[in-house]
Amino acid sequence: MNNQKITHLTFMQPRNLGDLIYSLWGIKNVCEKLNCKAVIYQWLNKEAFYYEGAKHPTKGDSGNEVTMNRKMFDMVRPLMLALPYVDDFLEYQGETVHFNLDRISHMQINIPFGEIRNWIGYCFPELQADLGDKVIEIPFSWLYNPKYDLSEAIIVNRTTRYRNPHIHYGVLNKYAMQGHKIYFVGTLDEFSEFSGFVHSAEYLKVDDFLELAFYINQCKLFIGNQSFCFALAEAMKVPRVLEVCSFAPNVIPIGKEAYQYYDEECFVTILDSLIK
Repeated sequence: MNNQKITHLTFMQPRNLGDLIYSLWGIKNVCEKLNCKAVIYQWLNKEAFYYEGAKHPTKGDSGNEVTMNRKMFDMVRPLMLALPYVDDFLEYQGETVHFNLDRISHMQINIPFGEIRNWIGYCFPELQADLGDKVIEIPFSWLYNPKYDLSEAIIVNRTTRYRNPHIHYGVLNKYAMQGHKIYFVGTLDEFSEFSGFVHSAEYLKVDDFLELAFYINQCKLFIGNQSFCFALAEAMKVPRVLEVCSFAPNVIPIGKEAYQYYDEECFVTILDSLIK
């Protein structure tokens, strides 16, 4: 970057929702240093491959798995536009940008291991940042008529990808029986599976991801695997517990009230210390 005064920095994000959130540390840091705002271009309908056998619910027009489609773009756009350091969030249509984050896919940076946010910093040293910082702040005014009061609730998300086979979520029934409300956020198929283990769980339905961020920020505890929802919890530094994926542990919670587990015994020990 040269020293001339600029008003905007432009970024191209080719990956999925979680990676979009994990790019915010670098985006926020460099924009604040240069006293400018970000314009983020999102590549839509880019073919996705995660690992052999992975299933992802985000599909393109032809039914193939993609990193982000129009629906997900429209869902996340209100959240992006609510960030004070982001001026616009647009579909990528070949624009020349200051930071093309697709570079991550073409460099030897230890993918799929390590920490996603560090991959960005390896490629662009200007985007290295303090990963203990919040990058999403949620004023209560963002949601004037919330449908739920989740201030004492536990929110769980478990996607079909990046699961740890040593974890059984039936252990949450213990806390449900103690009177703790448990909500699940994710696809209806994921909820159907989860509710087979935690029968009293309720489904958290949101209109967009700004609303989702509001509820995650409000909840007593967030539990999830390596997903977009956990990225939101990490970005807001809420009390959070991560199910670590054994074969691709590339999400590392950093900062206060951050916990992670690899087996059920560890999971229960953490929950007993947090849920009173």
